[in-house]
Amino acid sequence: MSRYGGGVPKRATLIKAVVAVLGVLPAVNLWIVVHRMNPHFARVYDVRSFSLAIAETGTWAFVFILLTLACTPLRRLTGWLWIGELRRTLGLLAFFHVVMHFLAYFVVGQKLHFEYLLPDALTQYSRIPGWLSLLLLIPLAVTSTDGMARRMGGKRWKALHRLVYVATALAIVHLFWSEVDRSTDHHLTRNVAVPFAILMAARLVRKRTRPDSAAEGIQ
Repeated sequence: MSRYGGGVPKRATLIKAVVAVLGVLPAVNLWIVVHRMNPHFARVYDVRSFSLAIAETGTWAFVFILLTLACTPLRRLTGWLWIGELRRTLGLLAFFHVVMHFLAYFVVGQKLHFEYLLPDALTQYSRIPGWLSLLLLIPLAVTSTDGMARRMGGKRWKALHRLVYVATALAIVHLFWSEVDRSTDHHLTRNVAVPFAILMAARLVRKRTRPDSAAEGIQ
């Protein structure tokens, strides 16, 4: 999720720290709100708490995924190298909110009942694409450190982290089928799919600034 080699400017370190703190605040605020709505949300089913937890965690997961993917195009457009230093932080925040989204489903919704997962997946088409997206993001989070990038080598590491595009596409499919289940007009899917398509198109534009380093992360 980040390039390796060389020092990190102090300004970038400060910005990453601020972004990391701000990035977890939505989850903290959500926990406070859900706990006020239903102090026993982990044991007693409450459709309002469940719906809020699913909607909020899913929204923030997409926000941080798209922000992460926007780092490289923005760096190339502006020439501001510090933007590239935010990729790892934003990528890890995206993973954090994806995990929170799954926990909202599994803890608030399914009450930790593993036996409900398979029947639910067979009746709700949105489940499997979402779970696959989460599984693909796990190795990206685990190998996000500079040390792992050096051990794997730039080419292998960069190839692995391209899985973020597949994971994002699967997440959009997950959202699409969720809206099908709710019989909506798919406006949420459009709100995510259009920016994702624009960012993918931006990556096809030939870069005119200096070359990227051998390893780039979730970008």
